[in-house]
Amino acid sequence: MKKSSRETRLRRAARRGGGPRTAGGKKMGPEVLADAERQALEGVRDRAAIGHRDAGRVPPAGGR
Repeated sequence: MKKSSRETRLRRAARRGGGPRTAGGKKMGPEVLADAERQALEGVRDRAAIGHRDAGRVPPAGGR
């Protein structure tokens, strides 16, 4: 039975994987991943606090 072209593409993409990469295409090491995670969480907290203030509420204490 012949494989569908979609199945072939998915298998090829899975083989290529290789882990996370930066927007520029470079491989990400553990320290780069940790920094990206920290920045992302900081941004989420900032946006949530801004939303609370815009809604007239006091932002909850983040504990950090």
